Amino acid sequence: MLKVETEIRARGESLTAFAARIGVRSQDLNNWKKRGIPRSRQKLVADALGWTLDHLLADDNTHSITPPSAPKGLNQLAIAEPIIGYPASSAPPSATARVQHPVDLPTDRYALIPRRRIGLSQGSGALVLEAETPPLVFDTEWLRRSGLRAEHAAVLYMRDDSMEPSIRQGDVLLVNLGEHKIQDGGIFAIRYGHQLRVRRLYRRYDGGLILRSENRGRYPDETIPPADQDVHVQVIGRALWRGGTI
Repeated sequence: MLKVETEIRARGESLTAFAARIGVRSQDLNNWKKRGIPRSRQKLVADALGWTLDHLLADDNTHSITPPSAPKGLNQLAIAEPIIGYPASSAPPSATARVQHPVDLPTDRYALIPRRRIGLSQGSGALVLEAETPPLVFDTEWLRRSGLRAEHAAVLYMRDDSMEPSIRQGDVLLVNLGEHKIQDGGIFAIRYGHQLRVRRLYRRYDGGLILRSENRGRYPDETIPPADQDVHVQVIGRALWRGGTI
């Protein structure tokens, strides 16, 4: 149920709203946190999330902070300030906090943002954002100043060189899943058919959508007509921050 709750909140939906959408009580969801989702309700929940039943029943590693291959005993997460290059609010850059489990993190200072893998539901074709292990830790004050709610944040990875030199292949991107309104020149993560792409987006006068790369010598502009938008091309969210090697 933890994986389900995390996914619901990542999509910006409240547990109360989700319960109403699948025709159960909010109290039922609270009970499922303790006892698990009843077998009679599992397919209902999976369908509502655009998941397969196998994915719903898979091991819940959404909040694991230790990769499965990590040697025994290395179950601590070292959190350095500044977090992933963010300016620290008070402590010097050398200061670290060590925790044994994500619940030990001071939630008023840190937020666990899940890494995401993009997929499509086999049944409905709906966009599926599956959490991977481990999540990344961000400073909550920095998120607040950026206007980003933790439940709307996700970490994606740049898969190609189409946005170089601004964003390099393999760079980490922090994406606001709650921001879909296109602002000309803004960098957005999009679903392009069955692929994840990152592009600058521009709206044409006729409603068409221009997809523009930084590396325009290899990736020329593409124009998506209105009829193909939200069908073959779907905005996932706006990229707010990147991290990578120098």
